[in-house]
Amino acid sequence: TALTEEQVLEAWKVCPNPILCFDGDGAGIKAAIRSIDRVLPILRAGYSVSYIFLKEKKDPDELLHTLGPAVFEQYLQRAKPLVDILWHKCKMNKDASTPEQKALIEKEVYEEVGKIKDAQIRSYYAQEMKQRIYYTFGRGAQIKQQPTPTNNNSVQSNIISERMVGSKAKHTYN
Repeated sequence: TALTEEQVLEAWKVCPNPILCFDGDGAGIKAAIRSIDRVLPILRAGYSVSYIFLKEKKDPDELLHTLGPAVFEQYLQRAKPLVDILWHKCKMNKDASTPEQKALIEKEVYEEVGKIKDAQIRSYYAQEMKQRIYYTFGRGAQIKQQPTPTNNNSVQSNIISERMVGSKAKHTYN
């Protein structure tokens, strides 16, 4: 069953950040990706959705009854925010080996962000995506790959790393 805007709005009456459960197979991932198109236009301050993907090929009710609440709670604790799923959608199955291909991914990212009607939220999503683009494709990706003091015993490498790796370089966007 496809998720509708009305269902999201109803869920928000109960919880400002409902967790959407999808099968972890290809069909479930495609359904989650399609759900983004329903949610982005209606986002508002304080309201979003998160995602979990079930590996056991069971619906949430079956999973809860067969594997128990503790296992289901583990899934809930690993829920991914909408922004992560949007990022995944924009770069999944895309070659990013050339500047032109990276630019295409960036274009698609900002087209998706443009679907958000609320200007303030759209602005924050644009900021977040700009950081992810920088740390995945730009100079931030180069900084992220530098040796750090914890994984390299060379004093010279440690000094260089401490100068090049700022607090933002600790972000990992895959």
